[in-house]
Amino acid sequence: MMDKHAFFNLCLETVKNRFGSEEYEIRVEEFNKNNQIWKGIVISKRSASEFSGGPVVYPELYLEKFPNLLGDEEELRLFLDNLCNEVENSISGIDLGQIVKQHLQPECLRLAVTDYEKNKDWLAEGPHRRMADLAIYAFSTIKIDDDRYTFRRVTNDMLENLRLTEEELFAIADVNTKRGKTFEALSTLMPPMFLQETMETPGLYMLTTSDSRYGAALIACKNVLKEIHNQLKTNFFILPSSIHEVLVLPVCNNLNASDSVQLKHMVGEVNRTVVDPSDVLTDSVYYFDGETFTTL
Repeated sequence: MMDKHAFFNLCLETVKNRFGSEEYEIRVEEFNKNNQIWKGIVISKRSASEFSGGPVVYPELYLEKFPNLLGDEEELRLFLDNLCNEVENSISGIDLGQIVKQHLQPECLRLAVTDYEKNKDWLAEGPHRRMADLAIYAFSTIKIDDDRYTFRRVTNDMLENLRLTEEELFAIADVNTKRGKTFEALSTLMPPMFLQETMETPGLYMLTTSDSRYGAALIACKNVLKEIHNQLKTNFFILPSSIHEVLVLPVCNNLNASDSVQLKHMVGEVNRTVVDPSDVLTDSVYYFDGETFTTL
């Protein structure tokens, strides 16, 4: 049976046979996808503008979605045909780089947050700021057409195109991110896996954005944590459930900072068993006392 390496090479050769010409450039690159390195096949028009990377094919990702591909020749043939058709539809008539350049506007900027150590090489390509063991960066939501959007992390080159300073970039993205803030109670009871039976059960809240995209960055936005502290009238834990949201757990009589080991175990277990690896933020647990953001 074909292995993953052979499958990648088959996808590469199929794409080269279909699109290999003077019009297109086909190359293999490695991409950081929030904590993970993916090996991809990039297909781009040689005449495309500077920000246009072209569609990227990730063969390993397809194997995760369709594990039976390697054992069924007919399924594999159909998959390769469909793959090339999707690539053709993605690149025909669209210069993504030109769209990015034309529609890269300050009102589309927002913040996102990621694990610093796991992504520091990728982060070095653009402006970012540290927050404990995390890094905050800016991205832009860009409309391709009526049905499609692309999310582009702001690189140093894009920052120059925006004609903004780094301070201005983060200030604008901060305001835009807070505009979509949602903070809602999930339940009046904690799930049993969180706490021992003897502990009092406080409310649990979710902090995210209205579109549930990169909402964990709200913990880095100016005054957001203080506003939550004023609303809850108590200190609280921050449990990163993914890059898209965090859970806020208020302190109660029988739950305090000394319980961080149990909470960290819970966060780590959920990350390993429930959250997609590309959406994992961190196994850390944080604590906010109204003034200071602390890693426990």
